[in-house]
Amino acid sequence: VQYHFPTRRDLLTDALEAVVHGVRDRLALPAARADADPGRTVVAILRELVPLDAPRRRETAVMVAFAAAAVHEPELAALQGDPGAVEAILDTLSQLLARPRA
Repeated sequence: VQYHFPTRRDLLTDALEAVVHGVRDRLALPAARADADPGRTVVAILRELVPLDAPRRRETAVMVAFAAAAVHEPELAALQGDPGAVEAILDTLSQLLARPRA
C-alpha cells in the first residue's frame, strides 16, 4: 500500500475521491434524462443516496467514517471535498421539481 500511497493523507484522499466520484456518476445518470418524469427522476436520485445495496452501504460507511474522524482531525476535514456538492444536488432536485409535468 505504501508503494502506491506514500502518506496516510494520500491513501485517505484517494479513498474519499473514489467514493465521491462514484456517487456523482450515479447521480448524473437519472438527472441527465431530460425526457423523464421529474418526480420519478427525483425519486431515482434520492434512491442513489440511500444505502440500499452493498456498494452504497460501503460508500455510506466510508463517508460516515470520514465525517466522524474529521471532527478530531483537521487534516481529514480538509479532505471532505467540495462544500458545494450538497448544494449542487439540492439545485438539481429543485430544478427537476420546477419542471412542468408531462
